[in-house]
Amino acid sequence: MTNEEIFVDAMIKQCSGGGGLTNQCKCGRFHFAGSKDDDYDENEFDDLMKKREEDPEHYIYDCESDCVSIVKFNGSYYVRGCVCGWEKRAADFLWSERAVIAEFLRMKRMEVMKHAIEVDEQLSDI
Repeated sequence: MTNEEIFVDAMIKQCSGGGGLTNQCKCGRFHFAGSKDDDYDENEFDDLMKKREEDPEHYIYDCESDCVSIVKFNGSYYVRGCVCGWEKRAADFLWSERAVIAEFLRMKRMEVMKHAIEVDEQLSDI
């Protein structure tokens, strides 16, 4: 695994998410998984396969999985592994802003440490 892949994987794990038989990525692509025997409504799976035949760019079928994983990132929902490449764009953005992010985290750490010292002093007065 490359450093970039490790970073993207770690970033994704920190986002909220979920999954199901179907999910739509923010890019507009509709992803579906599983098989006709899964919990699809009557004719739903067949309808999705037909839509996929008509528009394979926007209807993505994952025959290897029984679930389409989604991630909420920056207020929007994305499908993990979508061909739109949102994971790489998000990682590239975070990497390009790493100095600002590092400074933010340093300042946050200082706030937490200051609060901890204040609490410790208050407790020592008891």
